[in-house]
Amino acid sequence: MPFPRIPRFVLSAVLAPLLAVSLLGSAAAALPRYERVIDITFPTHPGARYSDDYAGGRSGGRVHRATDLLGQHGWPVVAARAGRIAWMPSSEHPSAGFGMQVAGRDGRTYAYYHLGRAGGRKSQAVARGLREGSRVRRGQLLGYLGDSGNAAGTPHLHFEISDPRVTDPYGGERRNPYRSLRAAERRGDYPSGVSARASRGDRRRPPVTAPDAVLRKGDRGPAVAAWQRALNRVRHPDIAVDGVFGRGTLAATRRFQRNARLDVDGIVGPATRAALRQAVERKARRAERARQARRRDARAPVLRRGDRGPAVATWQRRLNRVRRPDIGVDGIFGRGTHVATRRFQRRSGLDADGIVGPATRAALRRALR
Repeated sequence: MPFPRIPRFVLSAVLAPLLAVSLLGSAAAALPRYERVIDITFPTHPGARYSDDYAGGRSGGRVHRATDLLGQHGWPVVAARAGRIAWMPSSEHPSAGFGMQVAGRDGRTYAYYHLGRAGGRKSQAVARGLREGSRVRRGQLLGYLGDSGNAAGTPHLHFEISDPRVTDPYGGERRNPYRSLRAAERRGDYPSGVSARASRGDRRRPPVTAPDAVLRKGDRGPAVAAWQRALNRVRHPDIAVDGVFGRGTLAATRRFQRNARLDVDGIVGPATRAALRQAVERKARRAERARQARRRDARAPVLRRGDRGPAVATWQRRLNRVRRPDIGVDGIFGRGTHVATRRFQRRSGLDADGIVGPATRAALRRALR
Protein backbone atom coordinates (compact mmCIF):
# COMPACT_ATOMS: atom_id res chain seq x y z
CA MET A 1 0.00 0.00 0.00
CA PRO A 2 1.61 3.33 -0.99
CA PHE A 3 2.23 5.97 1.71
CA PRO A 4 0.04 9.09 1.44
CA ARG A 5 1.77 12.08 -0.10
CA ILE A 6 2.64 14.81 2.47
CA PRO A 7 1.89 18.35 1.24
CA ARG A 8 4.97 20.55 0.73
CA PHE A 9 3.79 23.27 3.14
CA VAL A 10 3.52 20.66 5.94
CA LEU A 11 7.07 19.45 5.30
CA SER A 12 8.31 23.05 5.36
CA ALA A 13 6.57 23.76 8.66
CA VAL A 14 8.11 20.67 10.27
CA LEU A 15 11.60 20.83 8.81
CA ALA A 16 12.28 24.58 9.03
CA PRO A 17 12.57 24.71 12.88
CA LEU A 18 14.71 21.57 12.89
CA LEU A 19 17.02 23.08 10.29
CA ALA A 20 17.25 26.34 12.25
CA VAL A 21 18.19 24.49 15.46
CA SER A 22 20.79 22.49 13.53
CA LEU A 23 22.32 25.63 12.04
CA LEU A 24 22.40 27.40 15.42
CA GLY A 25 24.05 24.40 17.03
CA SER A 26 26.64 24.27 14.27
CA ALA A 27 27.35 28.01 14.63
CA ALA A 28 27.82 27.67 18.40
CA ALA A 29 30.05 24.66 17.98
CA ALA A 30 32.11 26.59 15.44
CA LEU A 31 33.03 29.22 18.04
CA PRO A 32 36.36 28.75 19.84
CA ARG A 33 35.79 27.34 23.34
CA TYR A 34 36.97 30.55 25.02
CA GLU A 35 34.22 32.47 23.16
CA ARG A 36 31.30 30.15 23.97
CA VAL A 37 28.38 31.20 26.19
CA ILE A 38 28.27 30.14 29.84
CA ASP A 39 25.39 30.69 32.25
CA ILE A 40 25.97 33.81 34.39
CA THR A 41 23.96 36.56 36.04
CA PHE A 42 24.59 40.00 34.53
CA PRO A 43 26.97 41.47 37.16
CA THR A 44 25.66 45.03 37.33
CA HIS A 45 22.66 47.26 36.62
CA PRO A 46 20.78 47.14 33.30
CA GLY A 47 21.84 49.92 30.97
CA ALA A 48 25.59 49.32 31.32
CA ARG A 49 27.39 50.08 28.05
CA TYR A 50 29.90 47.54 26.78
CA SER A 51 31.34 46.02 23.62
CA ASP A 52 33.40 43.03 22.60
CA ASP A 53 36.68 44.56 23.76
CA TYR A 54 38.42 41.31 24.74
CA ALA A 55 41.19 41.83 22.17
CA GLY A 56 41.49 45.55 22.85
CA GLY A 57 45.00 46.93 23.28
CA ARG A 58 46.24 48.34 26.57
CA SER A 59 49.39 50.17 27.67
CA GLY A 60 52.68 48.31 27.52
CA GLY A 61 51.52 46.12 24.65
CA ARG A 62 48.98 44.29 26.82
CA VAL A 63 45.66 42.87 25.61
CA HIS A 64 42.50 43.55 27.64
CA ARG A 65 41.18 39.95 27.88
CA ALA A 66 38.05 41.04 29.78
CA THR A 67 34.90 43.12 29.27
CA ASP A 68 34.46 46.66 30.63
CA LEU A 69 30.88 47.54 31.63
CA LEU A 70 30.53 51.32 31.76
CA GLY A 71 27.96 52.73 34.15
CA GLN A 72 27.41 55.12 37.04
CA HIS A 73 29.11 55.41 40.41
CA GLY A 74 27.27 53.34 43.01
CA TRP A 75 25.55 50.87 40.71
CA PRO A 76 25.38 47.43 42.37
CA VAL A 77 27.93 44.79 41.38
CA VAL A 78 26.77 41.23 42.06
CA ALA A 79 28.25 37.75 41.81
CA ALA A 80 27.84 36.25 38.35
CA ARG A 81 28.15 32.78 39.87
CA ALA A 82 28.30 31.39 43.41
CA GLY A 83 31.68 30.74 45.00
CA ARG A 84 34.20 31.91 47.57
CA ILE A 85 36.23 35.16 47.60
CA ALA A 86 39.80 34.08 46.80
CA TRP A 87 41.43 37.53 46.63
CA MET A 88 40.50 40.96 47.95
CA PRO A 89 43.09 43.71 48.54
CA SER A 90 42.91 45.42 51.92
CA SER A 91 43.62 48.80 50.30
CA GLU A 92 43.23 50.33 46.86
CA HIS A 93 45.32 48.29 44.40
CA PRO A 94 47.31 50.48 41.92
CA SER A 95 45.62 48.92 38.86
CA ALA A 96 42.60 46.85 39.99
CA GLY A 97 41.59 49.36 42.68
CA PHE A 98 39.09 47.95 45.15
CA GLY A 99 37.85 44.64 43.85
CA MET A 100 37.90 40.90 44.27
CA GLN A 101 38.28 37.53 42.62
CA VAL A 102 35.63 34.88 43.31
CA ALA A 103 36.58 31.22 42.86
CA GLY A 104 33.33 29.88 41.45
CA ARG A 105 31.79 26.55 42.29
CA ASP A 106 31.87 25.85 38.55
CA GLY A 107 35.69 25.78 38.56
CA ARG A 108 36.09 29.22 36.98
CA THR A 109 37.37 32.41 38.64
CA TYR A 110 35.43 35.67 38.23
CA ALA A 111 37.17 39.02 38.74
CA TYR A 112 35.42 42.31 39.58
CA TYR A 113 37.71 45.38 39.55
CA HIS A 114 37.47 49.19 39.99
CA LEU A 115 34.80 49.12 42.72
CA GLY A 116 34.23 52.37 44.60
CA ARG A 117 35.78 55.76 43.99
CA ALA A 118 39.42 56.43 43.24
CA GLY A 119 41.05 57.52 46.50
CA GLY A 120 37.93 56.54 48.43
CA ARG A 121 37.33 54.08 51.24
CA LYS A 122 37.01 50.33 50.97
CA SER A 123 33.81 50.43 53.05
CA GLN A 124 32.16 52.44 50.25
CA ALA A 125 33.42 50.08 47.54
CA VAL A 126 32.84 46.57 48.92
CA ALA A 127 29.60 45.27 50.47
CA ARG A 128 29.63 45.05 54.25
CA GLY A 129 30.81 41.80 55.83
CA LEU A 130 32.76 40.46 52.83
CA ARG A 131 36.39 39.38 53.18
CA GLU A 132 38.76 36.82 51.71
CA GLY A 133 37.25 33.39 52.28
CA SER A 134 33.64 34.62 52.39
CA ARG A 135 31.13 32.48 50.53
CA VAL A 136 28.89 34.33 48.08
CA ARG A 137 25.78 33.16 46.30
CA ARG A 138 24.85 33.89 42.72
CA GLY A 139 23.39 37.40 42.45
CA GLN A 140 24.67 38.46 45.91
CA LEU A 141 25.79 42.06 46.28
CA LEU A 142 29.60 42.31 46.15
CA GLY A 143 30.15 46.06 45.98
CA TYR A 144 29.52 49.20 43.98
CA LEU A 145 30.66 50.19 40.49
CA GLY A 146 33.31 52.91 40.46
CA ASP A 147 36.63 54.14 39.10
CA SER A 148 39.23 53.06 41.68
CA GLY A 149 42.74 51.96 40.71
CA ASN A 150 43.83 53.01 37.23
CA ALA A 151 40.25 53.79 36.08
CA ALA A 152 40.00 57.26 37.68
CA GLY A 153 37.38 59.37 35.91
CA THR A 154 35.80 56.47 33.99
CA PRO A 155 33.43 54.52 36.24
CA HIS A 156 33.13 50.96 34.99
CA LEU A 157 33.32 47.33 36.05
CA HIS A 158 36.25 45.32 34.68
CA PHE A 159 34.70 41.85 34.45
CA GLU A 160 37.06 38.95 33.81
CA ILE A 161 36.65 35.16 33.69
CA SER A 162 39.51 32.68 34.10
CA ASP A 163 38.82 29.09 33.06
CA PRO A 164 41.45 26.32 33.24
CA ARG A 165 39.49 24.34 30.62
CA VAL A 166 40.08 26.82 27.79
CA THR A 167 43.02 28.55 26.12
CA ASP A 168 42.61 31.93 24.45
CA PRO A 169 44.66 33.13 21.43
CA TYR A 170 47.14 34.79 23.80
CA GLY A 171 48.10 31.55 25.54
CA GLY A 172 46.18 32.16 28.75
CA GLU A 173 43.29 30.43 30.50
CA ARG A 174 40.78 33.20 29.92
CA ARG A 175 37.20 33.18 28.62
CA ASN A 176 35.67 36.10 26.70
CA PRO A 177 32.66 37.27 28.78
CA TYR A 178 30.97 39.23 25.96
CA ARG A 179 28.57 36.59 24.56
CA SER A 180 27.72 35.31 28.04
CA LEU A 181 26.78 38.87 29.11
CA ARG A 182 24.58 39.27 26.02
CA ALA A 183 22.86 35.97 26.79
CA ALA A 184 22.18 37.10 30.39
CA GLU A 185 20.67 40.33 29.03
CA ARG A 186 18.38 38.44 26.67
CA ARG A 187 17.16 36.26 29.58
CA GLY A 188 16.67 39.31 31.82
CA ASP A 189 19.04 37.73 34.35
CA TYR A 190 19.85 40.89 36.33
CA PRO A 191 20.62 41.53 40.02
CA SER A 192 17.64 41.56 42.37
CA GLY A 193 15.28 40.67 39.52
CA VAL A 194 15.56 44.12 37.88
CA SER A 195 14.28 43.93 34.33
CA ALA A 196 15.64 45.74 31.31
CA ARG A 197 12.17 47.15 30.60
CA ALA A 198 11.91 48.61 34.12
CA SER A 199 15.37 50.11 33.76
CA ARG A 200 14.48 51.80 30.47
CA GLY A 201 11.38 53.24 32.13
CA ASP A 202 13.53 54.59 34.98
CA ARG A 203 15.88 56.29 32.55
CA ARG A 204 12.99 58.20 30.94
CA ARG A 205 12.17 59.90 34.26
CA PRO A 206 14.15 63.04 35.15
CA PRO A 207 16.81 62.30 37.78
CA VAL A 208 16.48 63.77 41.28
CA THR A 209 19.60 65.76 42.18
CA ALA A 210 18.63 68.06 45.10
CA PRO A 211 20.14 66.59 48.30
CA ASP A 212 17.04 67.47 50.41
CA ALA A 213 14.39 66.49 47.83
CA VAL A 214 11.35 64.46 48.81
CA LEU A 215 11.88 60.93 47.48
CA ARG A 216 9.38 58.17 46.71
CA LYS A 217 9.20 54.90 44.79
CA GLY A 218 10.07 55.33 41.12
CA ASP A 219 12.51 58.22 41.65
CA ARG A 220 16.09 57.85 40.49
CA GLY A 221 19.32 59.85 40.46
CA PRO A 222 22.13 61.02 42.78
CA ALA A 223 19.73 62.03 45.57
CA VAL A 224 18.34 58.48 45.70
CA ALA A 225 21.85 56.99 45.77
CA ALA A 226 22.79 59.35 48.64
CA TRP A 227 19.69 58.22 50.56
CA GLN A 228 20.55 54.56 49.96
CA ARG A 229 24.12 55.06 51.24
CA ALA A 230 22.87 56.87 54.36
CA LEU A 231 20.25 54.19 55.01
CA ASN A 232 22.91 51.47 54.73
CA ARG A 233 24.87 53.13 57.53
CA VAL A 234 22.13 52.39 60.08
CA ARG A 235 20.54 49.12 58.91
CA HIS A 236 21.28 45.55 57.79
CA PRO A 237 21.45 43.98 55.27
CA ASP A 238 22.79 46.45 52.72
CA ILE A 239 20.56 47.65 49.90
CA ALA A 240 22.04 48.27 46.46
CA VAL A 241 23.29 51.84 45.92
CA ASP A 242 22.01 52.00 42.35
CA GLY A 243 20.23 55.37 42.40
CA VAL A 244 16.85 53.72 41.73
CA PHE A 245 14.09 53.93 44.37
CA GLY A 246 12.71 50.44 43.83
CA ARG A 247 11.05 47.82 46.01
CA GLY A 248 14.17 47.13 48.09
CA THR A 249 14.70 50.80 48.94
CA LEU A 250 10.98 51.23 49.63
CA ALA A 251 10.93 48.27 52.03
CA ALA A 252 14.08 49.49 53.83
CA THR A 253 12.67 53.03 54.13
CA ARG A 254 9.41 51.74 55.60
CA ARG A 255 11.28 49.52 58.05
CA PHE A 256 13.35 52.49 59.19
CA GLN A 257 10.23 54.65 59.57
CA ARG A 258 8.53 51.92 61.62
CA ASN A 259 11.52 51.62 63.95
CA ALA A 260 11.69 55.41 64.27
CA ARG A 261 7.93 55.56 65.05
CA LEU A 262 7.14 57.72 62.04
CA ASP A 263 4.31 57.46 59.51
CA VAL A 264 5.17 54.34 57.48
CA ASP A 265 4.49 55.70 54.00
CA GLY A 266 7.87 54.96 52.34
CA ILE A 267 8.26 58.63 51.38
CA VAL A 268 11.53 60.35 52.32
CA GLY A 269 10.53 63.77 53.62
CA PRO A 270 11.98 66.18 56.22
CA ALA A 271 10.89 64.10 59.24
CA THR A 272 12.38 60.88 57.85
CA ARG A 273 15.64 62.63 56.93
CA ALA A 274 15.89 64.18 60.42
CA ALA A 275 15.29 60.79 62.05
CA LEU A 276 18.00 59.22 59.91
CA ARG A 277 20.50 61.95 60.80
CA GLN A 278 19.81 61.31 64.48
CA ALA A 279 20.23 57.55 63.96
CA VAL A 280 23.58 58.09 62.23
CA GLU A 281 24.74 60.33 65.09
CA ARG A 282 23.65 57.76 67.70
CA LYS A 283 25.50 55.01 65.86
CA ALA A 284 28.64 57.17 65.71
CA ARG A 285 28.43 57.84 69.45
CA ARG A 286 28.00 54.12 70.18
CA ALA A 287 30.98 53.30 68.00
CA GLU A 288 33.11 55.87 69.81
CA ARG A 289 32.07 54.52 73.22
CA ALA A 290 32.94 51.01 72.05
CA ARG A 291 36.40 52.19 70.90
CA GLN A 292 37.03 53.83 74.25
CA ALA A 293 35.90 50.67 76.08
CA ARG A 294 38.26 48.54 73.98
CA ARG A 295 41.14 50.86 74.87
CA ARG A 296 40.23 50.58 78.57
CA ASP A 297 40.04 46.79 78.30
CA ALA A 298 43.48 46.70 76.69
CA ARG A 299 44.93 48.74 79.58
CA ALA A 300 43.07 46.85 82.33
CA PRO A 301 45.06 44.24 84.28
CA VAL A 302 44.63 40.56 83.51
CA LEU A 303 42.90 38.91 86.47
CA ARG A 304 43.14 35.29 87.62
CA ARG A 305 42.52 33.16 90.68
CA GLY A 306 44.45 34.41 93.70
CA ASP A 307 44.40 38.11 92.69
CA ARG A 308 43.05 40.77 95.08
CA GLY A 309 42.14 44.43 94.97
CA PRO A 310 39.72 47.03 93.50
CA ALA A 311 40.04 45.62 89.95
CA VAL A 312 38.78 42.24 91.19
CA ALA A 313 35.87 43.89 93.02
CA THR A 314 34.92 45.81 89.85
CA TRP A 315 34.96 42.56 87.86
CA GLN A 316 32.76 40.87 90.47
CA ARG A 317 30.20 43.69 90.40
CA ARG A 318 30.01 43.66 86.61
CA LEU A 319 29.81 39.87 86.47
CA ASN A 320 26.91 39.93 88.95
CA ARG A 321 24.91 42.02 86.47
CA VAL A 322 24.72 39.13 83.98
CA ARG A 323 24.48 36.05 86.21
CA ARG A 324 22.57 34.58 89.15
CA PRO A 325 23.14 33.81 91.98
CA ASP A 326 25.40 36.75 92.81
CA ILE A 327 28.97 36.22 93.90
CA GLY A 328 30.43 38.13 96.84
CA VAL A 329 32.02 41.47 95.98
CA ASP A 330 35.00 41.13 98.31
CA GLY A 331 37.89 41.99 95.95
CA ILE A 332 39.26 38.42 96.25
CA PHE A 333 39.48 36.26 93.11
CA GLY A 334 38.65 33.01 94.88
CA ARG A 335 36.95 29.79 93.89
CA GLY A 336 33.46 31.34 93.49
CA THR A 337 34.70 34.11 91.20
CA HIS A 338 36.81 31.61 89.25
CA VAL A 339 33.82 29.27 88.70
CA ALA A 340 31.51 32.16 87.74
CA THR A 341 34.08 33.52 85.28
CA ARG A 342 34.52 30.14 83.63
CA ARG A 343 30.77 29.68 83.36
CA PHE A 344 30.42 33.08 81.71
CA GLN A 345 33.28 32.32 79.27
CA ARG A 346 31.68 29.00 78.32
CA ARG A 347 28.33 30.68 77.59
CA SER A 348 30.13 33.30 75.51
CA GLY A 349 31.97 30.75 73.34
CA LEU A 350 35.40 31.60 74.81
CA ASP A 351 38.13 29.38 76.25
CA ALA A 352 36.88 28.64 79.77
CA ASP A 353 40.22 29.22 81.53
CA GLY A 354 38.90 31.52 84.28
CA ILE A 355 41.37 34.27 83.28
CA VAL A 356 39.94 37.76 82.72
CA GLY A 357 41.69 39.23 79.69
CA PRO A 358 40.62 41.63 76.87
CA ALA A 359 38.44 39.02 75.09
CA THR A 360 36.53 38.13 78.27
CA ARG A 361 36.07 41.81 79.18
CA ALA A 362 34.78 42.53 75.64
CA ALA A 363 32.29 39.64 75.89
CA LEU A 364 31.00 40.98 79.22
CA ARG A 365 30.67 44.45 77.76
CA ARG A 366 28.54 43.07 74.94
CA ALA A 367 26.41 41.09 77.41
CA LEU A 368 25.74 44.28 79.42
CA ARG A 369 24.45 46.30 76.48
